[in-house]
Amino acid sequence: MAIFAAEVLSLLPACARSWAELHFPEWFLPDRIVLKTCRTGDDIDDEVAAELFDTELKAYNRLRPLQGIVVPRCFGVAWYKDTRALVLADVGGHSLATPEAGTLTLEQLSAMLQECYRALHAFGVHQDDSLPGNFVLVGRKLMAVDFEKAVFDQSADDNAYYMADCIMDVADKYNRLRRTWRFDGFLEAA
Repeated sequence: MAIFAAEVLSLLPACARSWAELHFPEWFLPDRIVLKTCRTGDDIDDEVAAELFDTELKAYNRLRPLQGIVVPRCFGVAWYKDTRALVLADVGGHSLATPEAGTLTLEQLSAMLQECYRALHAFGVHQDDSLPGNFVLVGRKLMAVDFEKAVFDQSADDNAYYMADCIMDVADKYNRLRRTWRFDGFLEAA
């Protein structure tokens, strides 16, 4: 049903399609989605978990023009097992924390991270959790996927400083992962 509806609606003018997407978002969901739930459990305070979730939701709302390009598409909030969850498009690709994405040179990685961070900064969002697992290699570009620790509306100087610091941090962690993957036989030595 959803595929048929999306095909039919794609024939409509842009304003009619936008209206349909706004009122019937379920018709436009991709084949694969990700539910990112609000953290729960003994390891995190409920108030802190709610704040992290709200930060991520705020980031996705600000980054709406970049959704599907630099960040996953966010379809909104749903309830899953009595907790809030973000409904996100599965971007495919490979996390930088997996051997499948371990073939980038540090120069390639740095250039891709710079492009990603600059796009985020253009909308006042800095992804401030510099872990390789928070970036996904999709084709020949990176997508940022975790915004629980995002920082908003920093100065241009702060953005430049933190971008450089985060890129060095991600690159260092990525390089250490690659050495481990080579040692474990997941990557061939260059």
